[in-house]
Amino acid sequence: MSSLAICGAARAQTYTTPHVAITDLPASISVGGITFTNQGLVGAGRFPATARDFLGDTLGSFSGLAVDPYSWRMTPGGAYTATLLALPDRGRNDPAANPPIYSDYAARLFKFQMAFSPYAGANLPAATSSQSQVQLTANGGVVLLDNQGRPFTGADPGGGTTLLYGRPAPSPAPGSLGGGRIAVDAEAVAFKTDRSFYVSDEYGPSIFYFDANGNLKGSIPVPEALIPRTNGTVNFNSINAPTTGRRNNQGLEAIALSPDGNKLITILQSGAMQDLTDAQQQTRLNTRILVYDVSKTATPTAPVESYVLQLPTFTLSGNGSAANRTAAQSEMVALNDRQFLVLARDGTGQGVAPGTPIMTKSVYLVDVSQASNIAGTAAETSPSGQIATGGKLSPTITPARSVELVNMVNSTQLARFGLSLNNGAPGQGAQSNLTISEKWEGMALVPTLVESRPNDFFLFVSNDNDFATTDGSMQGQPYNSGQNNDNMVLVYKLTLPTAVDPLFLKSMRETAPLILGRVSAGALGLGQGAAAAVGDQLRAIRRAESAAWASQGLSAWVGGRAEFGAGLIQPESMGADRTLFGGTVGFDYGWNEFRAGVAATVQGGQLGDGARGQYDISASIAPSLYAGYFGDPFYIYASASAAPNVSFSDIRRLGAYDLVGVGRTRVDAYAIDAEAGFKLKMGALRLTPFLGLTYAAANIRGFTEVGAAGGNVVYPNQRVNATTVRFGGELATTFHGLIPSLRVAYNYLVDGDTKLASVRLAGVLSPMATQAVAIPAFDTSSVSVGLGLQGDIAPNVGWRVGYDANIATTGGNVAHAVTAGLRIGF
Repeated sequence: MSSLAICGAARAQTYTTPHVAITDLPASISVGGITFTNQGLVGAGRFPATARDFLGDTLGSFSGLAVDPYSWRMTPGGAYTATLLALPDRGRNDPAANPPIYSDYAARLFKFQMAFSPYAGANLPAATSSQSQVQLTANGGVVLLDNQGRPFTGADPGGGTTLLYGRPAPSPAPGSLGGGRIAVDAEAVAFKTDRSFYVSDEYGPSIFYFDANGNLKGSIPVPEALIPRTNGTVNFNSINAPTTGRRNNQGLEAIALSPDGNKLITILQSGAMQDLTDAQQQTRLNTRILVYDVSKTATPTAPVESYVLQLPTFTLSGNGSAANRTAAQSEMVALNDRQFLVLARDGTGQGVAPGTPIMTKSVYLVDVSQASNIAGTAAETSPSGQIATGGKLSPTITPARSVELVNMVNSTQLARFGLSLNNGAPGQGAQSNLTISEKWEGMALVPTLVESRPNDFFLFVSNDNDFATTDGSMQGQPYNSGQNNDNMVLVYKLTLPTAVDPLFLKSMRETAPLILGRVSAGALGLGQGAAAAVGDQLRAIRRAESAAWASQGLSAWVGGRAEFGAGLIQPESMGADRTLFGGTVGFDYGWNEFRAGVAATVQGGQLGDGARGQYDISASIAPSLYAGYFGDPFYIYASASAAPNVSFSDIRRLGAYDLVGVGRTRVDAYAIDAEAGFKLKMGALRLTPFLGLTYAAANIRGFTEVGAAGGNVVYPNQRVNATTVRFGGELATTFHGLIPSLRVAYNYLVDGDTKLASVRLAGVLSPMATQAVAIPAFDTSSVSVGLGLQGDIAPNVGWRVGYDANIATTGGNVAHAVTAGLRIGF
């Protein structure tokens, strides 16, 4: 394993001879003391250049790439399936032709069903059939529509403009190709978790925001320094170079959302005109990273952060002479809001004329945490704002750190899949359809979903084949490009400890509060259950008129209690049943109107449902102390219960990618219960108004899940409590030696406010992996109704049975309890 460390501000890399790797070993780099590893190329796939898309045009790949995360699944055999989304650019075009060739190409997204089987075996034959680990099946697509419901055009806008959301946008003049519509040269796509998405383009350069159906909902302005101007006038054409702003065909080539969805990041393909000497292509190395805050609005008006990224330079001939080209960046993915993977490449390979060596195509880890933020400065707000002069960066600006993580120009790894670097350069074989493509412009990152490797990801990299085929069709017109440059995908396996997967993060935010709420409810319910078991007995003593229940001296009793339904304490949003079974043995001593005793309750059960999460409560013993005064007409009693070191096991959470996180913890639960009231006689009836209070508390030990791969959640220690005040009344009578009773109470939770807890994705070394989530608030009020019946079996033996229902006044959750008891006086 090779290793490279990065510290301080990275200088731009320069390659004067081909930057070719031959090792097949994992290659690691260290950034900020954290190791990132490229485990190598593990798959390739191709889709024929002759294929037609869902609109009948030649299917051209893949300027932008995304994997629908909701579809990404690992099969039992270790393969993967998903829906792949691909963004083509502006259709068949050739600005260098005479006359230039453009297409009135409607912007669109392609959909593919994808099957992927990683491969790490012996070299496969040098044939196109060897690139079969990624299987793509075209599955339709979406046409992108502007704010008036019209398709975009890929045609060059020339000097034409229109107003879009109050700002100039490229639009060919009426009567010309694509006239009157908005021109877009789409280059990158970034999806939000609600499936709405952003598209960046080169003409503007523009950032468009679409809903999930491809309808334009807004646009984001770019800084004045990037808008192309010729002698001070805005001009979006792609043939004649502007004086300032983005270079022709070098607009916003990359776009990504931070995993939490709060920031939109985009990168200019290479340096702005005012920062370089146009005749010296090696001077366009200083490009710009723009960061927008989209947490409050999807279309903010200005970037909140802006950084400089220095791109690699190289020598076109590879003969060791001075660098004369810049390896423009072509795509990015965001690991978090500070670190990105950025693809930079030369312009050599299949798709352009052969004769020069393939010099460099690499994926770099870029870190902006120590870079200078130039957002809002004159370098951005002025139309001629500069960060560099003739390619030399201002000494007042610290660029982003950058280090190579993946060298795609790896002859050994390419050969495993039948591919090569042969491009007809001196000493090489001729260019062929096995030569890697010139333009690699799409990237998508997805987790491997392997439990033992939670930081492992697959990086899909796709090419832009410029619609090159010998059997093409564009808007019904046939064409022949002279070669078939197939659509291709390469897949690398990477270990990225700071990468935050958006769906794992979303799932944690949405489901971890549910687990915290359920565990809290169960822990508090343990103490309350023990208190309720004692309370059932004390209320029977209070109702008693027979010696069996009101006997003096020593008595023993046993009781049973089964709780089911929504739980005695239950967040409204949890929507899950709880079952808690308990059996109690107690001894007490009565003298005159006083009685005191001890009890032990054995209880266990389960809370939850299989679909949204559940857990088991192991059998545990909860000791209680109690005492009361049962006078006439006044009574008061109190109890204290504890349920220490109770095991909660099989705590199940349905997470992202159909993975289930499973954890276990231990809790210590406590409860104090008290009630006082008056017994008022009304003929044969006895009315007992009462006021009561239950305080429950629990300490819950933190725990870490297993089973959800990179989505396993670390839960913190918790201290939870709930104080419930109740008031109501009871009607009872005596009939043939039996005492039926009806009890109604209103229960109000005094401290039911929402609480915050800090949870994090296990093993992910990024601050973004830690999130403060709100534990669902408990129902603040409920009405309980209880029915009871008790009597004597013998002069010193009494029995009781009862049923209670606790109904939340909001949400309608209902908890049920069935109770029974037997008392023996000595």
